[in-house]
Amino acid sequence: MGESPLKLDSGAPKISLVDYVSNENRYRQVQQANPEAFNRFMTEAQKAVREKYALYEQLARAMLPVNLVPGAAAGAPKAKA
Repeated sequence: MGESPLKLDSGAPKISLVDYVSNENRYRQVQQANPEAFNRFMTEAQKAVREKYALYEQLARAMLPVNLVPGAAAGAPKAKA
């Protein structure tokens, strides 16, 4: 079986976005200035990170040759002529 032309070169994020950005002063300043807005934004951004990675995983699976060529899967019904 061939390989997918789309290969994810890294795994899913292992730490939360908040933990990641907490190492940068510019984000800590925003958190201190407006904690409610910061938390709301981080919640939405974390959701977007999860959704984006899930989409990449889905695209990588969909690009497998067995999913691209009709009838390439073992035991797949043959197209009627």
